This record gives sequence, C-alpha cells and structure tokens, in this order.
Amino acid sequence: AGVGKASDMVGLTPEMMSLQGQESQAGASKSAANSAVEAIDDKQRVPVWVVTASANAPHGETLDTALSVYVRRRRLPEPGEMVFCHPLTSREELELLLRRFFQAKQHNREASIFSVVDVDKLPYTEQVEFTWKLKHFILHFGVESASRLLIISGTPGPVSYTHLTLPTKRIV
Repeated sequence: AGVGKASDMVGLTPEMMSLQGQESQAGASKSAANSAVEAIDDKQRVPVWVVTASANAPHGETLDTALSVYVRRRRLPEPGEMVFCHPLTSREELELLLRRFFQAKQHNREASIFSVVDVDKLPYTEQVEFTWKLKHFILHFGVESASRLLIISGTPGPVSYTHLTLPTKRIV
C-alpha cells in the first residue's frame, strides 16, 4: 500500500521503440526500495524506471522511496542527481538532469542514480514534454553512456508512466 509495489514499477526494455511496460521481476511482497534497487541493477533494460504510488499512499512516501534507494546503496544523493518536482519546475531543470543521466559515463558518473521525484506535480503539458524529451534523448544519445534514471510519482498512473509504457508517436 505505498509507493512502488512491484506491479506499479516499470523498467523499460531495450526495445524502446515499442515502449512496452515490463513488470519488475522483484517479488510483490518486497519493499519499494528493494524492488527499485534490484531492478536498477538489471543490465538487460534501458536504465529508466517508473515507480508509482498506490491510491492510498501516505503523503511524503515518494521522498522516503527516493532516499531509500540511495541509502540501500550506502550513500546519499549527490548534488544534481535529484529533481523534486512542483508546479513551477522548469523544463531546463529537467533537461539538465536528463543530460547528466545520458552523459554520465563520459563524466565518470556511471554509478549515479538520477531521480525525478513527484513527477505527478508537474502540469500536464510539462509531464508530456518531459516524456517526449526523454524519448528523444534515448533515440538521439542512446543509452550506452547513460547511468540510471528513476522517475517517482506520488499518484497512480501519471502521464509520464502512461506515455513511457504505451506505443505513441509525436505529431508535430
């Protein structure tokens, strides 16, 4: 009943063009932190994971989930690894985090876990733009130099989750 039960966690497969969501291979009884750490260590997937809250998740559960992923790795997040979203979060702030994520290995940050927390607090248009930017960067940069990206939503089924797990095309 909190954030990130296994059935709500999606790691994107290397066949990103089809963008089909995959369930975490972690057991449903494990905590969100255990599931996230195990899934993040899976090298067979595109290194992007989406964790969503259950309908009755307590307030603040997204912060606990985000920090628990770092604590389980016996470290705290470094500056620039996390963005806590709110209605006024800029596109530039999110794009900078994505660029750090995609170029992590080039800057000796392959062990980094970049996190976008409370993505559901972004306005609808910003959630859509963030998702399209992520897809564009995957196609443009590939994931060979990427680290890991964790997207956490405080509500079930945010726009980012829907757009990342369903086949879609952008019409310009």
